[in-house]
Amino acid sequence: MSRRIDNELDARLCLSAARASGLSAITWARANGVHSQSITAWRRRLSPGDAVREPVQLIELVPRAPTQTRTTANLLVRVGDASIEVPDDFDEPHLVRVVRALRAC
Repeated sequence: MSRRIDNELDARLCLSAARASGLSAITWARANGVHSQSITAWRRRLSPGDAVREPVQLIELVPRAPTQTRTTANLLVRVGDASIEVPDDFDEPHLVRVVRALRAC
């Protein structure tokens, strides 16, 4: 028994997978247990130029109290239009999370 596509995200993922496979949407649906009328209806409903968007992952950035007085930054990191001044005693995992968050913007 084939399953129906019941939401837009699932529809976009199925349509993207069908395009990537090189098969028609109906052929891909039958080969992957998806109801062919369901994928056809979603294909009509969604505009052909829409791209599949990955879900956004939000992370919480919590400022820490400084452990010592910092007077200068030894490194300036630029990501797009944003600049981050990084001291020599920076927390690498924290900086990685900040840079990833800025790249996602």
